Amino acid sequence: MKSKDTSPIIISYLSSVVDAFSWAKPKTISAQVGDKVILYCNPPDGVPAPQRSIFWTYDDRGRHNPVINNDRVLQDPEGNLVFANIQSKDAHDYRCNVPNRYVGTVKLSSAFVVEVETNRPASNRAPSWVYKPPDQLNVMRTKDLDVKCIAEG
Repeated sequence: MKSKDTSPIIISYLSSVVDAFSWAKPKTISAQVGDKVILYCNPPDGVPAPQRSIFWTYDDRGRHNPVINNDRVLQDPEGNLVFANIQSKDAHDYRCNVPNRYVGTVKLSSAFVVEVETNRPASNRAPSWVYKPPDQLNVMRTKDLDVKCIAEG
């Protein structure tokens, strides 16, 4: 007589979800040439957390183009889009994109409509923090510490 295999069967299940953004109307952001402007993504909650995969796009005549980091425009570690020295060529509609790589979807924020006025010349500004690291960090003695900071001006 053969014995039956009574070993347990293990089933793994991975759930992945990203909530929707909390606003629906476009937000208009007005700035002067040379100003510092920050577009706050405020990504919805999700599993896994979306912060590491956030990216920004802008609308150019109906085409959604990725925002490319450069010496004036960059994404901070929190996923916000920062214009250190905004120019008239930056006047577009921007959207924060939160992908869920597990199910292949992307949640889009409502548009940030950036308007740049050119009626006053850009002035020289003193340096200032765009993204400042926390005042206090805890780290183990044998571990590396990676501190991110961004300045402009």
